[in-house]
Amino acid sequence: MSYLLDTNIVTAIIKQNQGLINKLKLVNFQGKSLFISCITYY
Repeated sequence: MSYLLDTNIVTAIIKQNQGLINKLKLVNFQGKSLFISCITYY
């Protein structure tokens, strides 16, 4: 399974939201992939 992160999630990561970052680390450690769209990246 993989996850596409939206702009709200990416913004929270940039703002160092530790709760969200910990959840994303857990997902990553489970071997799941995290992606952002090219629009969010821009």
